[in-house]
Amino acid sequence: MPDFCPVPFIEGYITGTCLIIAIGPQNLLVLKQGIQKNYTYSTALGFALCDAILILLGVAGLGSIFSSNETLLFSAKWGGAIF
Repeated sequence: MPDFCPVPFIEGYITGTCLIIAIGPQNLLVLKQGIQKNYTYSTALGFALCDAILILLGVAGLGSIFSSNETLLFSAKWGGAIF
């Protein structure tokens, strides 16, 4: 049985914690909608579905497709920078 290496676990835990703690525009909108009691569940469900789709695309290897095609990589870089 291989030895347990805690480094990937610790790095993943710190990364996940930083992503949860950071209040970005998405989290701010969910909090605002919750405080106002205005479309709370539909807002949270919409963002959860979008996050799940983006995670699935990342796991499926979309990054390798973008990195292998110069045009897609260029448009992704500049599209993200403009956004």
